[in-house]
Amino acid sequence: YSFVVNNAGRMQRAKFMDQDPAEIQQMVHLNIRPYVLFSKYGTLNFYWHSNEHKHKVAMIYLSSVNSDRILPYSSIYSSTKKFNEIWGSLLSQTH
Repeated sequence: YSFVVNNAGRMQRAKFMDQDPAEIQQMVHLNIRPYVLFSKYGTLNFYWHSNEHKHKVAMIYLSSVNSDRILPYSSIYSSTKKFNEIWGSLLSQTH
């Protein structure tokens, strides 16, 4: 087996209405975009690698315990981590 761990995250604790839109955009960009793009481009390479070397490859998607908590000062972070949790689950089922 070869394992790849997909983990990225940034948190800013603040009330949603007090957060700078640029900070929100940066958090969403870092916490979600790498998961989606890595899944798309990394998966192709991993399948080639597993077929070439005759072994299995596993991608591990990390989220956060905050994805299941309602935290008023972490709404963006918690939401992006919930996305990561759902994204990893969907890929494992639709793949």
